[in-house]
Order: sequence, then structure tokens, then C-alpha cells
Amino acid sequence: MIKIGIISHYNGMSKKFKHLEKQLNCQLIFMVSGLNHAIYGAIKLEKEYKVHAIITVSATAEFIKKHVEVPVIPIYLTNYNIIQALYTAKKHGEKVVFANMTNQVKKYDFKYIKKLMKYDVDNYSFEKIEDTLEIVERAIREGKDVLVTPAEYMAREAKKRGLISILIEIQELDIVEAIERTKYIIEIKDKEQEKIKWLSSIVDSLHEGVFIVDGAGKINTINRTAEKILEIDGKSIVGFSVDTLKRKYQFFQKISDIDEIEIVKRNDKEIVVDRRDIFSEDQYIGTIVNISELKQIQKLELKTRKKINPQGFIARSNFQDIKGSSIAMLEAKKKAMRYAKTDSNVFIYGESGSGKEIFAQSIHNYSNCSEGPFLAVNCATFPEHLLESELFGYDEGAFTGAKKGGKMGILEMAHSGTLFLDEIGEMPIQLQARLLRVLQEKMVRRIGGEKNIPVNVRIISATNKDLYEDIKENKFREDLYYRVNVLNINIPPLRERKDDIEEITMNFINSFSKKQKKEFYFHKKYIDKLGHYDWPGNSRELQN
Repeated sequence: MIKIGIISHYNGMSKKFKHLEKQLNCQLIFMVSGLNHAIYGAIKLEKEYKVHAIITVSATAEFIKKHVEVPVIPIYLTNYNIIQALYTAKKHGEKVVFANMTNQVKKYDFKYIKKLMKYDVDNYSFEKIEDTLEIVERAIREGKDVLVTPAEYMAREAKKRGLISILIEIQELDIVEAIERTKYIIEIKDKEQEKIKWLSSIVDSLHEGVFIVDGAGKINTINRTAEKILEIDGKSIVGFSVDTLKRKYQFFQKISDIDEIEIVKRNDKEIVVDRRDIFSEDQYIGTIVNISELKQIQKLELKTRKKINPQGFIARSNFQDIKGSSIAMLEAKKKAMRYAKTDSNVFIYGESGSGKEIFAQSIHNYSNCSEGPFLAVNCATFPEHLLESELFGYDEGAFTGAKKGGKMGILEMAHSGTLFLDEIGEMPIQLQARLLRVLQEKMVRRIGGEKNIPVNVRIISATNKDLYEDIKENKFREDLYYRVNVLNINIPPLRERKDDIEEITMNFINSFSKKQKKEFYFHKKYIDKLGHYDWPGNSRELQN
């Protein structure tokens, strides 16, 4: 059960609001404390009572929030609270003053309050608790009849000096709203903590070593694999700046100069380092460094491709698997079916999750080369040296760790079929030149090889980025672009065809039902709600 501390500035609050525990399913711990002792009360609630959050009036909340780690949720006095207090004050005299902290006074509409009350109300403000006595003395000096304030200490001091004071009390509606807000904030916080744990577990489970440098240049996270590869205890580097670690470890001296991917030696190990700086709105926020032992990469690479018949590479999707009856989707499918019957290369543009590979497989299965193999490679998932050997293959002895007898590349395997190059915009510029030569000459040469091998491959490529911009920045070859972009298809994002959401949703539900051998249902009112979201992850996000 959620445990909430409530700092009150007057006695009797516990008795008045204790019944809300049962109503709102939470444990409430009340502590009476004026502004001058609020910090001690907040620390006690956090340390001794182990509360999940603290609720108090907004002035006190501002005062204590820097001294505790749990969320501090303010109760804001409304115009209604003030009007109630001023109405009571009027019974005791016409000369009324309202006093509160400066940053709180600005939140109230006193022009409206004065007009409603039909008598003048002066407004005093103070910056800190030490100023309250001065406020009381000023009210007495100026002949005020009544002092209205939410500050219990000030109200008490006013009474001691013979000035009538009205303490603004919190109403039940204010407490209920604050508790509901608190429960929501705690729920969000718990979810974020779970998410952090979940992400940490994922990072730790990776076979690849990962460590993260934050925007201040300090090591923020390191997973177990990275610790093992570097032979370092993570505790000895987490929290330390890279500049400090450079003086202790030669490895960290080298990685600062790496642009993207490089092989660095450490303790006789050859380590492949992939370093990427992360930016948010052009502001540097950190660096992710992925590390792997070269030997392990080579072993993994050898396992990924076995000697199999190229016919084993098949496309499983067909045009009937592409769901959506919107005009935009029907036009895209119609165009793809027309293109499938040609021998020209096809270029697919679509956002992440929009179904580019399903279109590519469907085009292959509807084409004249449907009996041939279908192979797919995501250009963004391979380091440059692995992508090169993946595409072109290599001869025996081409490099250290090369498989005996060499290895056939994907371009050879896809002979008489289709090669789908996903995220082609991420292909390194050097490999683009080699791919262009293959497309021009219809010949491929393995790494370390001397002979040209004839290949007849239809290329379907895809991207989710504007390659025109990459061409301008010399990140993508213009001549290759016109080789792969003979016929092009633009897959409309889900936000532009929301009429398709219900059909796609029901298709996923039916698929889940078959897989789980259990009937699932999705109420119509929830399908309608799905249409109010823009789905930046498109159909994949909807499926998830």
C-alpha cells in the first residue's frame, strides 16, 4: 500500500481527514509542523516512516523539496480557499490583509477576489520565514483588523500580539485531489524504476560489451560483458571521467580518438570498438561504446552462414498479408504488384515499422524470380568489415580467422533471386562503390579473391531516411542511388491511413489467437481510441 506523509500547519487535520485512507486505499501519516520546522518533519517522514511521498501546502513544499529524495506534492490554495477565509475575516473587521510567500501570491487573482468581496484587501508578501514577524508588526502598525494567511507560524504570532488572525485551512477536496495526484506520480515513478531495471537487465544480457559515457564525460553504465572483455571491475570505473581513466588505462586513451569503428588492443586482445556520440536537438548528451573481441565476432560470423542450398532462403510474405484498405495503401500495393512483374530494381521508402520487408518479400513472391532465393540484410546492423564479407564473401586466407575454403557472399547466394538491402542509406561509402560495380558488371569478386563470379540478382532496397540529403553531404553515392532507385514505392505511414487501424488490429488479434490457441477480443471502443494516436512506430508499434 502507498504510504503518504502529510505535513499540516494546524492540529486536527489527522482527525479530519484520516477517513480518506480507506476511501483512497493508502496509508496517511500526518505531522503537524509550521514552516519553520517543516524540513525536520519532512526528513522524519522520509527516514523513519519510509513514506513514498509527502503532501503539504505549496509554500511549505517549495521550502522542503530540496531536502528529501521522495516526491513532494504541493497543495495549491485556490481563489475559493482565500475567498472563504476572507469572508470569515470580514465578520471581524473591514481592514483585512492577506499574507503569503511572494512566489505563491502571484498565483491568485486578487483583482477578482477584491471585486467579489466588495471591500478592499491589502496584500503582503514575504520571502522567508524570518520575515513573518515583520509582516505581523507591519499589519499592527498600519491598523489592520484581521490577518489572513496559510502560514501557521504567522497566524500564531499575530494572535500573541492581539491581532485577529484567520488561518486558511485545507479542504477535503484539496486533500483528495493531492492524494490522487500523488498516487499517479508514484505510479509513474515506479514504472520508470522498473524500466531502468529492465533496460539494465537487457544491457547486462547482451553478448556485446557496452559502456555509456554521460554528457559530463563520466562512465555512467558498463555491462558484464564489457567488464569481462576489458578485464575491469565496473565499480572501479563507473562514476569516473574518461579523462581520469586515460591516465590509468591505455585502452581509454585510444577510444577517445575513434570516429566510429576501430580495432584496439588490450592485454593481447584485439577488440572491435564502435563509438557513437549521442545528440538531442544538436546538444551532446553522451556516448555509447560497443566492444567485442575480434575472435568472437569471427566465430559468430562463421556460425551465421552454413553451407546450405540457396533455395533455403525463402520469402514468407505475400501481398494478401499486407493489411489495409485505405486508398494510399491500395495504391502502394497496386504499384508494387506492377513492379514485381518487371526485372528492374525497386526502391522502397517507408518509416520504421511500416512494413518495408513485407513489401519486399511480397514483390519477390509475385515476381518472375519467385522460384529463386530471397535474401535480406540490414545494412545498419553490421560493422563495415563484417558487412563487406557478408555481401561479397571471401576466399581462404583472406584475413586472420577466415574460414577454410572461404565463404560465399550473399550476392552469390542470391543469384537468380532477390537481395533485399534494408537501411541501404547506412551502407558505408566504400562498400557503395563495390556494390555499384557489381550492379554495373553483374560480377562479384570475393575479398582476397582473384576471379569474378557472374551474378544475376534483383535488388530491392529500402530506407527510412532522405537519401537526397545524404547525397548532398557525400554520404551516399548519387550514381548508386539511380541504380537502385529505378522503380520506387512510398509506403504511407499509419498516421496517414488511420482507417486501416481497425483491420490491422483485428488481423494481429486473430494471429495472436491462433498462436496462443486462445480466443482474444478487442472492444470496438478501444479500437476507436487507437485512431487518436499518430503511431510513430507504425504497424510494428501497433503490433507491440
